[in-house]
Amino acid sequence: MPKYDIFEFIRCCDENKNDVVPLKSALDDANSCFGLKTKSNLLDFIGNNGMEDLKFVNTKEWENNPDKTFKIYVDAYEFRSMCNWVILHPYIMKRR
Repeated sequence: MPKYDIFEFIRCCDENKNDVVPLKSALDDANSCFGLKTKSNLLDFIGNNGMEDLKFVNTKEWENNPDKTFKIYVDAYEFRSMCNWVILHPYIMKRR
């Protein structure tokens, strides 16, 4: 069961772009996998339902959380491109 609402995340990528912070590795992977060169390109892709056939993979605690006093969980999804993405809260993402 996902910890976060993926559809809220997709909506934020469309409507509240300033609330979404992609990690540098996510931007690099979006560029190499899809030719999406900017944060705006990536968020437009996600906000316009570019991740087709989403499938929830798992949820786990974020291992790289810099604040160990505050638990942050990650939801992982696959989509048709066969790239795996990890959705972090609050709206951070990276390829895994």
